[in-house]
Amino acid sequence: MRFTSVLMFTILSVQGCALNAVSDPGELATFHFRGEPIHPGAIQLLVGTLADPLPVVTGVDLEGWSRCNNHEPARTTEFGCVQWRPSQEYPDAYFEYCYAGRTPGGTHVIMTHESGGGSGIFEHLLLVRFECSQSMFEGEPRSQIVMKSVGLMLLGDRQGGKAIVKGNKVTIGSWTGWLAHLENRTDSIEIVVD
Repeated sequence: MRFTSVLMFTILSVQGCALNAVSDPGELATFHFRGEPIHPGAIQLLVGTLADPLPVVTGVDLEGWSRCNNHEPARTTEFGCVQWRPSQEYPDAYFEYCYAGRTPGGTHVIMTHESGGGSGIFEHLLLVRFECSQSMFEGEPRSQIVMKSVGLMLLGDRQGGKAIVKGNKVTIGSWTGWLAHLENRTDSIEIVVD
């Protein structure tokens, strides 16, 4: 049994993985996979739920997600965000992301908005990177592109600011939502990435 384990590890490490061998690297640079914007359901897995104190899922296999039959199609909104409605039970519920850009080091910056169908629209800043890895599926090694969360920040209910990427700095603009007035919030947030 020990020989099998060593052999399996050797196959996985020798196989190698180049992002351009699995998908067009230009697509990933523009946050697309197989000719389509990355599906919001894959992003939602990385954001998790408000009830979770820490992220539960930190990586999503993009090829696996693209072949998944367990999601509704996505659409692009008039604001350029990519949205889907994950629940037929709650037709007003939605999850969407707006792609803000990419740092020189390759970290993608995304703003997400989620509504369960009520009055709240909860926003997050999500930072992701793509990495190529090897896995074993049904006894065969395979290359996979994993979209990996490298940062997550809850911004709150209807923060309303826009994420701007300049070099390795991400600025989330001043609070503009209606809660800004109620909570007396006008500050912006700046973080350094990479």
